[in-house]
Amino acid sequence: MTWSVNEDKLRKSIDDYIKNLVEVPPPDDQSAIFSWKRLSSLSWYCSHYVENEKEESLHSKAKRQEDPIHLLDLLRTRLLDNHQQRNNGEKPNENGKTWQSYRNVQELRAAGIHVERSKKKQSCLSDISLTKFGCLGYLWLPPRTVDNSTRPMFLNLIAYEMCLDFQNDFAITSYISFLDSLIDEPSDVKMLRKAGILYNCLGSDDEVVRIFNEIGTDLVPNPKIYSDVKSQIQNLYKKQGRTWIAQVFHEHFSSPWAFTAFFGALLVLALTITQTWYAVDSSRDNLCKKLTPDKICKS
Repeated sequence: MTWSVNEDKLRKSIDDYIKNLVEVPPPDDQSAIFSWKRLSSLSWYCSHYVENEKEESLHSKAKRQEDPIHLLDLLRTRLLDNHQQRNNGEKPNENGKTWQSYRNVQELRAAGIHVERSKKKQSCLSDISLTKFGCLGYLWLPPRTVDNSTRPMFLNLIAYEMCLDFQNDFAITSYISFLDSLIDEPSDVKMLRKAGILYNCLGSDDEVVRIFNEIGTDLVPNPKIYSDVKSQIQNLYKKQGRTWIAQVFHEHFSSPWAFTAFFGALLVLALTITQTWYAVDSSRDNLCKKLTPDKICKS
């Protein structure tokens, strides 16, 4: 059979293979009426509503049409989805450096910064942002499936970005470096799994930690990529007063029902105080009526 006959079949097999590597399971439905997901969703839509419309129009125009030069080039393009570095209203760091004092997902959560799955329908690795809602912060990350192909896939992509004849911005390297900074312990992976960001097909959270720590060893990321997000995280993280409020909120109101019970108790207390005040006030009025001027003169 000639090449022209097999070309369509080969293209379809390549597309199916890349699609299998890129696609992730859909997010779980949040059907609970009282859920902290509502706060994060409100924070997301308030921050990204106008931005998403602009990005979708720009994305449709900037869609790359030329054929990839390599299979890794095709995979990299699909994972990044022709990303463009964006700034969420923050002033860029003039020195291109962001001093990072936080270590992992647990520390971020203790400071009131929660990790959430990106709400974009076709999320890619470059869809990392941070939004704020009151004293809480939400770090939005794209979902990824972690299986036996994850380690060799990213190692090959990182090696491809290091090729001298390939001009790029080291986006894959920067993504792995950023994710590695969030994962130190199995509990970090557990939080990412609960948020729908990581889908662990390896069976062990320790194995996921080991894989990302190995891939992220000695990487040199692009300091400009995610610099605005890192700066926002650091600014929120170093505010001690906000950290105390977030810690109390996390320890005592982690459940929506606990939050509801707290406000119910406050309502009962307010009603009790009001009832007591009216009772005392009415007793005082009755006492004043009994103490007429005649009785006061006779005494």
